[in-house]
Amino acid sequence: MSDQAWQLFDDLKKNGMVVSGPNAQAVTPVMQGAKAAVFGAVDYVSYGNIQQGESLKVIFPASER
Repeated sequence: MSDQAWQLFDDLKKNGMVVSGPNAQAVTPVMQGAKAAVFGAVDYVSYGNIQQGESLKVIFPASER
């Protein structure tokens, strides 16, 4: 991994990032307002929550290729 990638993870950790287990453990705190974002959850779980009325947004970052 590049130094830039390690810096990103270091900054996320300093900002309170938590490495969760399964997807529900990662998405639930966001739906409850305890966390602001999920970094790397599978999209179908989030889309399913959105279809059930949850206020979530799926964002795919632009590729640098």
